[in-house]
Amino acid sequence: MSDRFTGVFTALATPLSADGSVLDLDALYTVIERQLAAGVAGLVPCGTTGEFSALTDDERRLLVERCVELTDGRAAVIAQTGALSTAATVAHSRHAAEVGCAAVLVMPPFFGTPTEPDLRRHLEAVTAALEIPVIYYHNPGITGLTLPARRLAAICEDAGIRHVKYTSPDVTGFTELRRAPAIDQVLPAWDDLLPAAFLSGARGTIWGTAAAAPELCVELYRAAMSGEAASFLAAWERAAPLFSALAQLSYIPAVKALASLLGTPVGAPRPPLLPVDAEGRERLTAALRASMAEAPA
Repeated sequence: MSDRFTGVFTALATPLSADGSVLDLDALYTVIERQLAAGVAGLVPCGTTGEFSALTDDERRLLVERCVELTDGRAAVIAQTGALSTAATVAHSRHAAEVGCAAVLVMPPFFGTPTEPDLRRHLEAVTAALEIPVIYYHNPGITGLTLPARRLAAICEDAGIRHVKYTSPDVTGFTELRRAPAIDQVLPAWDDLLPAAFLSGARGTIWGTAAAAPELCVELYRAAMSGEAASFLAAWERAAPLFSALAQLSYIPAVKALASLLGTPVGAPRPPLLPVDAEGRERLTAALRASMAEAPA
C-alpha cells in the first residue's frame, strides 16, 4: 500500500461575506496563511465543509484558482470536483488539473442516486479525462451510496482510482477497504474514526475540523504518527469535547463559528444554512475550554 497523500489535508471552509452572499477572497488569503503556518500538507477547496453545493460554477473555479495561486507550491491543492452530472464533473476536474491541482476529489452525484454501473461509467469518464490522481469521495450520508467495501474497491479499480476519502464512522468498512489490493490509500475524514484509523496505519486524512482548528489537528496527527499510542489517545481525549460539540451542531455553521472563535473569521454560511446562534457559540466556547485549546475569554 502506497501512502501518496501523507499528513493533514484541510477540507477548507469557504470564506463568505457576513450575509453569505459573496466570496471573501481577502479572508481566503488569511485562511491559507494560517493553514500553512499550522503545518498542513494540503488544502481541499470546494468540499462539503466548503459548501460546494451552494456555490456557482464560477465561484468554484475561482476558489480553486486562488487556492493554487496563494499556496504557491507550499502545499498540495486537491480540488473537490464532484457535480450532479458527468459532464460538469469532468469540466471541473479538467479545470483543476489545468490550474495546477495535485489531484481531484470526486463526490459522486448526490441526487438521483446512481446505480453501480452508472457510477462506474461516471468515474471512468473522469479518470479518462485526467492525468492527475482521482480520489473517490465516499460519503454515504450525503450521496446515499452505501456500497460495501469489496464492491467499492472493484468500481474504483475498474476506473483506475486508487485513493478514497472515507467519510463514515464505519470502522469495519474502513478496514476492509484498506485491505483491498486495488486501493493504495484510504483517507479517513470522520472525527470519531480517526483514532482507530491512525492507530491502524492511516498516514493521511482529509479533515473538516482542520478548517477551523488546523493547529490542533496537526498536533493530534503528529502525536499519532509518533508511535506513542498512549500519549496520542490522551491528547485525543482532551480534544474530544470539541469534536462532540461540532457533531451536535449543524456542521458547516459550527466549523465557521469555531474558526471565528479561534481568530480567523470566514463569514456566514450560505443560506439556507443559518449561522450558529448564541447558545451554540457558548457550547463551542465551553468545548474549547474543556479541550484545553485556546478559547476566547
